[in-house]
Amino acid sequence: MRLRLLFALFALYAIAAAPAFFPGDGRVIVQPAANDAVEVYFTPVDLVLLRSYEGIEPFNRALEIAQHRAETYPHDLAPPYILHEPYRLVAPYVTARGRELAMPPISGEYWSSGKSVRFRTVPQLRLVENSQAELKTLMEKDGGPLEETESSLSMGIEPELNRTVLRVNAFDQDMRHRLARQYGGLIAVQWEPFAHRATLAQEAISSGSRNGPGDRLGDNVQGDSALLWPFPGDIAADCAVKGCRCAALST
Repeated sequence: MRLRLLFALFALYAIAAAPAFFPGDGRVIVQPAANDAVEVYFTPVDLVLLRSYEGIEPFNRALEIAQHRAETYPHDLAPPYILHEPYRLVAPYVTARGRELAMPPISGEYWSSGKSVRFRTVPQLRLVENSQAELKTLMEKDGGPLEETESSLSMGIEPELNRTVLRVNAFDQDMRHRLARQYGGLIAVQWEPFAHRATLAQEAISSGSRNGPGDRLGDNVQGDSALLWPFPGDIAADCAVKGCRCAALST
């Protein structure tokens, strides 16, 4: 029944909104961003579950250092991330000073299977609109996007989109316009039609099981922990891994 409903919804939006599919990150753009409305997208399959993570550890280590740079210079840099096939570390910046800060190669050493492993990574620079400080401020804002609607599920920073992403299980045009008026290009909406809000009990469980540093690491803390991501529906556990904020219902 749910599968038939999903196909029906896709057919409706194919006619009404002409969605665009972006194979690089698996998103289906349901409603594109406009001057007065935020983007809404749907992710049919989480690519984290399909990727191989062999050989990614040096990039994970470099990512941690790049994240520290972004946290140290939050007004000049934006959250970094890893691209796949082949692996590349992307270091976004928002100012000329930020470009200089993001440019130096990242090197280090770690232990694996009893052996010392050295790494050196040259970041791929990317000019973006939103800084680490702006995204984190919105992420932590009391009474912010997460409280905008009862359909809110969770919220977190998506480094590759350079946006704070609000996950919802329903949306309308009024929501898109309202978010655009209040937050402009800082936010996008991820539509999860079959997901449910976490209960307070679920959120309590998830709060003790976060995996990794950062704001919303998701694709960034990649490796064994990424394979623990649940399918849409278990929002509390999803937030535990991704480090995002959940909208919880009382039990």
